[in-house]
Amino acid sequence: MTTNMSEGYNGVLKGVRSLPITAIIDETWSRTVAYFANRGLAAKEEFEKGKQWSKVMQRYMDVKIKKSQKHDVRVIDALRRKYEIRLRRKHVNSHARGDRKHECKLDGGVCTCTCNKPKLLHYPCSHVYAACAHMKQASQQYVSRYFDIEHLLGTWSSEFTSYCVGETEWVPNPELRQIKKGRRHSRRFRNDMDDSQAGEPRKCRICKTAGHTSRNCPNKASSSSRT
Repeated sequence: MTTNMSEGYNGVLKGVRSLPITAIIDETWSRTVAYFANRGLAAKEEFEKGKQWSKVMQRYMDVKIKKSQKHDVRVIDALRRKYEIRLRRKHVNSHARGDRKHECKLDGGVCTCTCNKPKLLHYPCSHVYAACAHMKQASQQYVSRYFDIEHLLGTWSSEFTSYCVGETEWVPNPELRQIKKGRRHSRRFRNDMDDSQAGEPRKCRICKTAGHTSRNCPNKASSSSRT
């Protein structure tokens, strides 16, 4: 939930795409097993140490808590637990930024904020941390349980079994090997879409027909005599 899975897995398969298909399958399997094994051991070590959150989540919380100490909090509705968070003005590249307001609401185990980060990310923003500090209440209840160390350990604790069982050996068919050099010819049936992508042939500017240009146009002499 904290990274783009497709982009993260591209790093696992880096340098594999240029290999033959049998080597790609074997390397994909071995790298995937190593990918889960390394992260499973790291998550188990954090779990045995009694950590509650993953390293990424704990690093985020430390940064946002430190940032929330610079916010000003004002109670808007004490009964409904609504708060106004004012951001201090700061200068970035000679331009004044900040001095904005956000409204957050702490409703039981659910928090909302006008920045929409708690709704999109499922963990509090710095405005919610500032409101929790003002009310002297715990903010960990607003973090989704999917980010705790138990769910992290469950993600990387998948079991793998070796597929190299028995005496069967899979080898490529030598009769299908391509001996010729260069790009293979396409055996796909061409249709109207291929003609539209190839584009229309160039036409002569004089007689408006295809097959030649204005430099070697047979009607060039007649057109020049008319002029």
